Amino acid sequence: MPNMEQDKGKNRDEVFFPEEESPAAKRKKKRKLIRRRSRFVFTDNRHPSSGIMSAVLGLLAVSSVAAAVVMTEKAGGISPSRYAVAVVLAFIYGVSGLILGIYARTRKNIFTFFPNAGIGLSLTGILLIAGLFLLGIYAG
Repeated sequence: MPNMEQDKGKNRDEVFFPEEESPAAKRKKKRKLIRRRSRFVFTDNRHPSSGIMSAVLGLLAVSSVAAAVVMTEKAGGISPSRYAVAVVLAFIYGVSGLILGIYARTRKNIFTFFPNAGIGLSLTGILLIAGLFLLGIYAG
């Protein structure tokens, strides 16, 4: 039985496990290790504004082409000239979004989500327009 007068102010584990590391100390050390592994890693990386603009332009290009196709379908296949203008503008948006995305992707210390998304969306818009153009040539 431990001496209570001598062990005043000590942790219960320190009294019963004096020669080895106490279970409380082991738990504390383990928590420290776990905490150290789960901490956030802060970086100097930023989202480039040209990459964000590239993603916006790519999304605008894809949505413009999709809207023109859907509205032409609703009109029975007869498309007014304003749909053609929307598709031409979508092509310009796609090309400029692709250029901005490639420019943003070549920069250092950036997050690459928006440049990659911009490149993908812009390429999708350009390929949709090319597909519509080729479909018009071969079907018409």
